[in-house]
Order: sequence, then C-alpha cells, then structure tokens
Amino acid sequence: MGVAMAGIAFHLKDTNKPVDELVSALFERPCREIAPPNRREFDIRRPSDVMVEVFDDVCFVYSNELVWGILDNPEEADTRHIFATLNRPELILGFCNYDSGGSYGYAFIENGIMTRSRLETVEAPGRAPLQEYGLPKEFETRWLSAPSYLEEDEGALPEERVRIYYLPAENLQVAEFSLTSRMLYEALVISFGVCPWDTDAKSNSRFLRLETKPVENIPSTFPQSASDVEQSAAISDESIAAPKKGGIWSSIASIFGRSK
Repeated sequence: MGVAMAGIAFHLKDTNKPVDELVSALFERPCREIAPPNRREFDIRRPSDVMVEVFDDVCFVYSNELVWGILDNPEEADTRHIFATLNRPELILGFCNYDSGGSYGYAFIENGIMTRSRLETVEAPGRAPLQEYGLPKEFETRWLSAPSYLEEDEGALPEERVRIYYLPAENLQVAEFSLTSRMLYEALVISFGVCPWDTDAKSNSRFLRLETKPVENIPSTFPQSASDVEQSAAISDESIAAPKKGGIWSSIASIFGRSK
C-alpha cells in the first residue's frame, strides 16, 4: 500500500502546548479531538481531517488543505499566519507524498520566507509535471547533477525507457519518477532527523476534526499548559525510494487513502 500524506513539519518550541488549540489557530476554525479512527473514517485529504504526530520536539501536522496551496503556488503563497502561529520557527517544511496519484513535493519556509519548493505531479493532466521555485538545496544538487542511464528494456520503446540516477559512492540508484519522493525523504531526514512514513522511532499522535465555523480573534500563540500527546498511529510505504521500510507506520495505513 502506498503513502498518502501531506502537511508541515517543524520544531516545537513548547512541547506542552495544547494540540487542539494549535490546530484551531492554524486553520482559524474550532476543532475537536476524535478517537483513533477505524478504516475509511479519516483522510487528511478531506478539509475537516487533521492528524498531529510528534517525535520528541519535531511536530508533523498532516492536512492537504494546510499545505497544497503552498506547494502548488509558492510564488504567491502567504505563509505569515502559519509562521506566526507556530511561534516563528527557523524552518517549516511543507510536503506531500501521494504515491498512487504520483504527486510529490516539498517547500522550505525559512524564518517565514519561502526559499525553495519542488512539486511533481506525474498523473495530473492539464498541468506542468514539475514546478520549482528557488535554488536547489545542496542535497538536491547531488541528485540533479548525478550520472544517469536509461534502463535496459528490450520490449520498451525508446521514449518509454526509464532513466536511472545513481550515486556510486553510496551505492544508491533512483528512478527518475521517484526522484522527487527520494529528495523529499532526504529533506525530512536532514532537517528533522525523521521521515514519518519510514521510521521505527516512537511517536505520539492525535486525530482532530475541524468544524465549519471560523474562529474569531484567535491568538497566534498560546501560553504554556500541560497536554501530552499519548497515542501512536501508523501508515506504510511500499513504493518510496528510501533506505528502509516498515516501523510503526503499519497499523492504520488505509485510513489516509491511496492517491491525490
């Protein structure tokens, strides 16, 4: 089963901040926590469904609604509200990983400023398959400038042959159609030490549902209060080009769906 995940990652400055208040402030809408959902009851591609997962001080807020506009239109994306609500973190990384739909991307928001983004939408008709903004990061450059070759396939037409990028020193090979997903994996690991769909690290998760009524005059930041995130959640990844698979992301894989 493939991964269907999107959202933002950042370092928490206050690990005791109430999760429901943080989510409500991000979306400017009331929300309520729900029990860990059963299959097909929850999908972060729905505007109402939000999941929060915390690895130590690294927080992931999963929501397509929160991040898709940033990835799809980085030049005009207004990230000021997110930046202020999260208490001005040095780095916010927006991302999407939709395996079945072939949409992969990431956006670096550094000190509140969009500096770099890349969005690949392989199976989205009527739009450019690749959108980029800003200069590539060092970890991207090593792949974008890596040697490559066309995979041998006697039965394939020349235009159907797959290009393979490889790093001989690290014995790594990645197909061209998986290159953005590979670089997303590296962006998360380099920036935060974890890729949530490819790790054995323990995490705490919460599931929330947004209400339709907007919140009026909600503050961007909140005072400290005790609220621990206690429940684990999971999803699996069968196709992303990453060093290892499995881990805790295996027990509720289907609740997030399969495609964008």
